[in-house]
Amino acid sequence: MHLLILASHQDNLETIATTLNHAGVIFTYDVASDIAQSQVLLQKVKYDAVIWEEKIPDMRELPLLQMVRASQQEIPVILVAEILGEEEAIDCIKAGISDCVIKERWFRLPLVLRRSLAEFAQRRAREIELLQLRSSQALLNQISRSLNSSLDLASILHQIVELTGQCFDVDRVVMFSLSGETVTAIEEWRASPEVPSLIGFQAPLAEWIYPWDPRQDLHDHWVFHVPEYDQMPKSPIWQAQIHRGQILSLLRVPIYIRHRFFGALSLHVTTNRRRFSFEEIHLLEQMADFAAIALYNSQNYSNRVALVKERTQQLEPEKILSDAANLAKTEILSNMSHEFRTPLTGILGFSNVLLQQIFGPLTAKQKQYIASIAECGQHLLDLINDLLDLSKVEAGKEDLNIQTIILEDLCLACLSLVQERAQNHGLELKLEIPPHITTCSGDQRRLKQILFNLLSNAIKFTPAGSITLRVECAEGQIGFAVIDTGIGISPEEQTQLFQPFQQLNSGFLSTYEGTG
Repeated sequence: MHLLILASHQDNLETIATTLNHAGVIFTYDVASDIAQSQVLLQKVKYDAVIWEEKIPDMRELPLLQMVRASQQEIPVILVAEILGEEEAIDCIKAGISDCVIKERWFRLPLVLRRSLAEFAQRRAREIELLQLRSSQALLNQISRSLNSSLDLASILHQIVELTGQCFDVDRVVMFSLSGETVTAIEEWRASPEVPSLIGFQAPLAEWIYPWDPRQDLHDHWVFHVPEYDQMPKSPIWQAQIHRGQILSLLRVPIYIRHRFFGALSLHVTTNRRRFSFEEIHLLEQMADFAAIALYNSQNYSNRVALVKERTQQLEPEKILSDAANLAKTEILSNMSHEFRTPLTGILGFSNVLLQQIFGPLTAKQKQYIASIAECGQHLLDLINDLLDLSKVEAGKEDLNIQTIILEDLCLACLSLVQERAQNHGLELKLEIPPHITTCSGDQRRLKQILFNLLSNAIKFTPAGSITLRVECAEGQIGFAVIDTGIGISPEEQTQLFQPFQQLNSGFLSTYEGTG
């Protein structure tokens, strides 16, 4: 080892050197007589430890420790002091001194030096191990993101071998796949074009598992690691692969997808023999696990795509028939509406003329019957309009005209349409709209139709009380609510909402008209 000894007197320097020599410590050293000289040496030379001979250091300022840190040398600093109390020793350790020796006990210096060097070596090993662990985790996260970014099988296989080759300093990475009882090299990565390719290589499964003992079972060993692979006994077929691939060292881990053997990920070294470390083997196993997940997702996706394609082909004739039926239904409803509107216009027109008593007075009974005729005609016209609107929506032919709507005007217009009907039922109409809610964007005609239908329904099913139209704003969206004191809808029947031609239970059919 190479030491830096900071000694104030030649006698102390000789004592330190003699004590270490007598203990069998093999070392060389540089000498500094003061702090300034120590700083120069620390900037120029790499040391294994510093021995600092000091009378009583000032714990508030330890310039030597600062110089050691500034030189970026992580080495122990051992203090040799004339007198050092227990509290002072503790303060030294807290400040960064590795250990302390009292001059009266020089014989402890070799022991303290060895112990400090061992502790620093262990600490450095732990730091390196932690750094490698963090690096491996970061690499695995990157590999996981890359593999899960695609569901294409060919792309995933290519990424697996490429990412593995970038991670390990090897000459070739090969992906093997099992088909029946034969193993085939289906994908590979090579460090350079000079490395021979093994794509297409095939071998019987039993011989591929352990080339010198085909009787071994697949599950006897999970990892296959042979640093001197070219020296192992082999069968003729495996000898041919060795010659073709020029393999000197090999590491292979299996890939299992849902406990089913898929193949293996294999590292080949062709330039010089190599023994892989435990950490490298474990990292390759983790990469194989990530590869298994990505391959499983790809297989599932491919199976789902094939199933959807097959089901789509099966449903295509049904879809054509359904589209034709919907088109025919739409055309029939459209033609019916036009055919029905002509006689209904006459019925409504003549009944209104009679109600106005232009051609003479009517008796009370005549007026009642004609009013019923007009009301039934209007109801029939509303039903036809609803059917036509529903058919246009189902056919995808309903276009919305989006514009800015003044909310108060819209709500007042809707309430005015149902005001007379509400008065006839003895119902109170209310409007609740906050002052800060003024406009919204939407199709004014359709929004008015929706609110009118909801208000009409509320009046129909409210024997007494009130009906409230409330406007609210939440998270940039406008909400409309029609609230009544009527019969309501039970939780069981709420599942029928927004389904065409659905009504409440049959007990209400005789009381409330409509198609639902």
